[in-house]
Amino acid sequence: MIANVQALRFVAAMLVVWHHVQGPLTGYSGIAIDTNFGQAGVDVFFVISGFIMFHTNADYPRTAGQFWLERLVRIAPLYWLATWLVIAMAWAGVRPLNLNGFSTGNILTSMAFIPDLRADGEPLPILTPGWTLNYEMFFYALFGLTFMVRSQAASLLMLTATFLGLWLASALAPLPFALHTLAQPITLEFAAGAGLAVLMRHVRPPSGAPSTVIGYGLLIAGVASLAVIDSLFYRSLYGEGVARALGFGLPAIAIVSGALVLERAGH
Repeated sequence: MIANVQALRFVAAMLVVWHHVQGPLTGYSGIAIDTNFGQAGVDVFFVISGFIMFHTNADYPRTAGQFWLERLVRIAPLYWLATWLVIAMAWAGVRPLNLNGFSTGNILTSMAFIPDLRADGEPLPILTPGWTLNYEMFFYALFGLTFMVRSQAASLLMLTATFLGLWLASALAPLPFALHTLAQPITLEFAAGAGLAVLMRHVRPPSGAPSTVIGYGLLIAGVASLAVIDSLFYRSLYGEGVARALGFGLPAIAIVSGALVLERAGH
């Protein structure tokens, strides 16, 4: 276990919580609270996810089928339960998470982690935060397909090429909604995290003080970048487009990199 990565998962979760509680806090307090940087918790999660998948599967201890089953068992049951809870609330006349309508097809695509347009026009699953899991499961599916090459460098190259190819295809021609959504450049954050795992196996950072300076420098640069970007660009970073990948993705990569370097330095 890498302690700093575990700590970052907590920080990322708290960033997402902060993003979602601002509306209720504004309503209860009467004080306008409206920041955007909490969204970056998702980007930190995606970089961490790419890192963890490559780090824990470095020696290919399982087959692709075993890997997919393990991911499904770990993620799906609780997500499905939460989704059905939201459906039950909607059927009872409550509108949780601004859910104003959904179809039987929306239920099926939500269960299958397939991006879809809801009946109310929102490009989200029934359990709104589940959009992140659609990307996660897409990454797991592609990563499992690369197990046959038995080389992390080749896996990383294949994943990066696939993500870039889909992004280019979506920019050149209209794609089906699900594929267009999954082709967004935010997926490159998984590849970035995977790249950090490959680097960590083959490159040793300098020991002692230089490593500490580099680690804290990356952390501070990442956090400061988020603050500056949030204040300058704000709403333009919503969604999963290029602005999001650059504005939140690059600082997230710096933050995770800093945490990893500091772990190696004993911090």
